[in-house]
Amino acid sequence: MIIYLDMDGVCVDLVSAVCLQHGFHYDEESWPPCQRDLHKEIGISYDKFWDKIHQCGSDFWRELEPYPWFDRFYAELNMLGQIYFLSAPTRSPHSASGKMMWLKDRLGSDFTNFIITRHKHLLAARGTVLIDDYEWNIEAFNKNGTGKAILFPQKWNSAHEHIHGDRVRQVINRIRQIKSGQTS
Repeated sequence: MIIYLDMDGVCVDLVSAVCLQHGFHYDEESWPPCQRDLHKEIGISYDKFWDKIHQCGSDFWRELEPYPWFDRFYAELNMLGQIYFLSAPTRSPHSASGKMMWLKDRLGSDFTNFIITRHKHLLAARGTVLIDDYEWNIEAFNKNGTGKAILFPQKWNSAHEHIHGDRVRQVINRIRQIKSGQTS
């Protein structure tokens, strides 16, 4: 099994970092459910929101904090299949280079199991699973092939009711079901 693992919102806490850059504190408990548009919640335009992040360069992306569950999640996923990190770049090339450095800092300088693309759905194939926090990616992946996609529970998506449980266990259990052929 090939497991495509999204970075932002699944492995790294992008939301807290971008909010902090804008002087806004992200609080999971008070965040409106299903509100994915950070710029709207902060109260600025989309372009102004991203321009401030892009000015930080690749270090912004390289220094993102992993979620507390990252190490455990990555270790458990490695027992189930081959992991490739997938991440969508922003308009700035700094995001791609910073994300690559983040991975190499944690997984070794020779680590190459990553794909930087906004077109994750093109990788959908038999024997593949995508884990992502963005519903559009999940829907597009499921429609584009015989791969399976799992929505990682976050406050900003439709699985927000599961954030107080063990998110990692929920996803691992779902992958085990897929692997055993119980895909309902």
